[in-house]
Amino acid sequence: MALLRETIARFWDDIHPALDTDSSDPRDQVFRRATVLGELADRNGLLRDLRNIPILDARGFGRYGLRAIQLAQGKVAPDPGEEVPEAGQIRGALDHDPGIADTQAAIASARQALGSLDQELRQRLDEDAPDLSAVGRVLDEMAAALGAGTVAAPAPSGAAPVLPAASDAVAPRPVSATPDELNSREQVIAALDKILAYYAQREPASPIPLLLKRVKRLVPMDFLDLMEDLAPAAVKQLKEIGGISKKTEE
Repeated sequence: MALLRETIARFWDDIHPALDTDSSDPRDQVFRRATVLGELADRNGLLRDLRNIPILDARGFGRYGLRAIQLAQGKVAPDPGEEVPEAGQIRGALDHDPGIADTQAAIASARQALGSLDQELRQRLDEDAPDLSAVGRVLDEMAAALGAGTVAAPAPSGAAPVLPAASDAVAPRPVSATPDELNSREQVIAALDKILAYYAQREPASPIPLLLKRVKRLVPMDFLDLMEDLAPAAVKQLKEIGGISKKTEE
């Protein structure tokens, strides 16, 4: 946004598409350029890219853009076949993203730059300037999704300032009970219990819990017990080669 604003301010007469100098009508002169700049608010262009660009990135929880966050929160409806992230994963990413403060600062900077760009375009194009309010709303939604306050952009001359909607208010996030790292077998078992609880509630027909229950039973075992459970024939051969008997084990 800042680069585009500076480019327009410094090189307006030379940038592509060129002004139509053959026309005496100022609006006709800038028509092609105004049309191109209007693409900034295209729903299938910049706006879609902004909604999909990752703004959350936490190890163990995943990377999510604004649309994924809003899908998990039930604020937007999924498209046919579109995957909806679990709300718990989003909360975990919010709590554990080490770069969230930098992302919030970048969004605030982009919001301010958008206001400056809007002012520059209105000075150059007047009523033919593109309406960038949709871009501002998406940036505000991104800031709200990360728990940051909405940054009001400088209002163009004669226009009312853009204010954050009441619905953008963000409730305090609960602290995730899942640790970043598992440091003991007991924590592994506790994590498996949570996964099993998820399948019992959300996907009761899934066969995955059958495998997980076996994994949970194996967690406390030592190497020899594991091998006896997983490959008893191999353990028998190993004992014969090593001369291991029940008495020796005892």
